Amino acid sequence: MQNRFETIVIGAGPAGCAAAYDLTAAGKQVLMLDKCEFPRLKPCAGALTTKTLAALPFDVTPVVRRVSREMKLSLGEMSRTLSNGLPIAWLTVRQEFDRFFLEQCIQRGAEFKSAHRLTALSRDADGWIVATPHATFRCRFLIGADGANSQVRKLLTRSHPLRIGLALETCIPIDPSDGETIEFDFAAVHRGYGWVFPKDDHLNVGLYTLDPTIPHAAERLAKFAADKTGRQISQPIHGHKIPHNGRSFRQAGSTACLIGDAAGMIDPFLGEGIYHAIRSGQLAARAINNAGISTSADFSSALAEITRDLASYDSETRRFYANIQRGYRRLAHSPVAGILVKGFTLGWSVRQIKRRILLLPFTQSSCESITPQE
Repeated sequence: MQNRFETIVIGAGPAGCAAAYDLTAAGKQVLMLDKCEFPRLKPCAGALTTKTLAALPFDVTPVVRRVSREMKLSLGEMSRTLSNGLPIAWLTVRQEFDRFFLEQCIQRGAEFKSAHRLTALSRDADGWIVATPHATFRCRFLIGADGANSQVRKLLTRSHPLRIGLALETCIPIDPSDGETIEFDFAAVHRGYGWVFPKDDHLNVGLYTLDPTIPHAAERLAKFAADKTGRQISQPIHGHKIPHNGRSFRQAGSTACLIGDAAGMIDPFLGEGIYHAIRSGQLAARAINNAGISTSADFSSALAEITRDLASYDSETRRFYANIQRGYRRLAHSPVAGILVKGFTLGWSVRQIKRRILLLPFTQSSCESITPQE
C-alpha cells in the first residue's frame, strides 16, 4: 500500500480541499485524511461571498440554493435593508458544498481516506510520520486543516491560545417562494448578532458571538427565531466553536503549517471563515509549490496576506463593539453603508475597502460574470 506522499493534508473541509486542489494541479502526490465520512454534518450559515466565488477555481452552481441581493442590518427595532442590485451572497448547505469541493480534489488526483483520526505526529530525517488507528503514512510537508478542535495544532504546538467564540444554528422549513434577503441583527446577542439566511426550502437561523458562551442559548435562539420568522424551532440545534484570533497565530515551522479554522483564520466581525479557509489553503499550497525540491517552505510569509486581512477585521470589530449604537449607525445609516455594500459585491476585504475607498465610485463590479445561474 502506498504510504509515502509529497504532502499530507489533515482535514477535508474547504481549507484542506483548497490546498489539496492546488497541490494536485501542480502534480504533487497528496493524501487527504479526515476523521469523518462525507457528506458529514457541518454547522455553518453557508453564505459564500463574492470574494469566495472569485477564489474558487470551479463553478459551484450545483450546490447554490439561493442568491441574495439584499442585506438587512438590524439593531432591535432599528433596521435598514441595503442593496445595489448585485449579488451579495450565494447561499449553500455546507454538507453539500464540502462534499462537492472534495469531489473536485479527488477528480484532480488527490487520494482521500475517511475515518482516519490523527493519533500521533513525529519527524525523522525523511520527513513527517502521520499515525492513525488504521495506518501510518509519511510525507515531506504536512498541512493541518482539521478545524477549531485541531489535533494537528495540539500535537505541533505546546500552546494553542486561540480565542474562541460560539455559534448556534437551526433550520426552519419554509415555502420556496419566500424572500431572498439575508439579515443580521446585532441586538440578538452580546458582542455578536443573530442571522436569518434563506435557502430554497428552509431558513438557516442562528446566533454568533465573540464570547465563548451564550447564557440560556437554546431559549435565546428559539425566541430569536420566533421573533424573526413567526415559526417555532422544530429541527435540531447545532453549536460550533469559532476561533477568531488568527491575526496573531504563529506557524510551527517550515515543513508544517496550520490553515483555516485550525489557525483561527476567521473574520471576527461576522464569524465568516470559508473565504479565509480557502485562501489560506491556496497560499499554503503555493508555498509548497514554490519550495521545489527544498525541504522547507516559507509558510509565514505566504500566509501574511491572511494575517494582515484579519488584523483589519479585528480593529473594525473592536471599534464597532466599543459603542454598538454608534457602530450600528455608522455601519447601516451613514455613507459607509453604501461603500461597504459596493465593496462587498466587488469581493473586496475590509482592508482593501479602506485602502481603495477613493476608487470605489469608479470601480465596476465583475460579480455578474461569476454569478451561478439561478
